[in-house]
Amino acid sequence: MQYETNSAAGLELPFLGRNVHPGTANNQVVNALQLAIAFHNQLPDADRPELPDGYQGYFYLASLEGTVEEAKSAYIIRDFEDGDFKKRKE
Repeated sequence: MQYETNSAAGLELPFLGRNVHPGTANNQVVNALQLAIAFHNQLPDADRPELPDGYQGYFYLASLEGTVEEAKSAYIIRDFEDGDFKKRKE
């Protein structure tokens, strides 16, 4: 008999932006969706669930929704080693 376990956690990240009329947006608008995308793009490419092989952990972007003013990303963080899981959550 073989037993395997993993650890997982959920993470929701809010992003706040500032919306102004597009005609006067130069150096004023802060797009919350762009902030969420920029955060996601900073995560290691190899740590997406479609790439690891075997027992490697990952960050899974479960949802991204929002507007220019407010956005929210929801992630599942998963790893198979307790020490690595703790590092991922930091």
